Amino acid sequence: MQSESLISPLMQTISHQHWKVRVAVIEATGTVIQFGNGKSVDDVLSHFAQRLFDDVPQVRQAVTSVVGGWLLSLRDRYSFFHKLIPLLLSSLDDEIPEVMQLAASLWEKVGLQWQKENEEDLKDKLDFASPPPPHYPPQGQHTSVFSITRAPLIRLHGSLSLYSGPALFLKDVKASRHVQVHH
Repeated sequence: MQSESLISPLMQTISHQHWKVRVAVIEATGTVIQFGNGKSVDDVLSHFAQRLFDDVPQVRQAVTSVVGGWLLSLRDRYSFFHKLIPLLLSSLDDEIPEVMQLAASLWEKVGLQWQKENEEDLKDKLDFASPPPPHYPPQGQHTSVFSITRAPLIRLHGSLSLYSGPALFLKDVKASRHVQVHH
């Protein structure tokens, strides 16, 4: 497909010295993959992951936006969830509040869309969820490690497992930033 031929030159330019060029490359890559051949996602993931460490917040925000867009509307997105979700979740801990807010908003949209699209399969799991383990700390008294384990997780085989919704995950992450852990 013609779109595949564009990926290599884009990836050669993704570390350009000017941040506006890096942002343009990230956005162009997002469009090429979105409307071209989604098989090229694997070819760009490592480059996008590197850009999450870029010194310029606009570059990190562009990666967050493109990855979130793919999670919402890429044709074969469920095949890439296990690779894309870690990139989006990384942005939840960005030092710039706007990047964090964008990531949180996209994460919530992705989770709600996934729940809606899989409602029939999840009905029993949501209606008859297992209680938390016996030694699980009370609500609001656990660290973000516990919060992450309660969020939609990626199993080793790449499918999603749902314990609680993304909105609860975000509430727990925000609360864990203000909770001191005493050992």
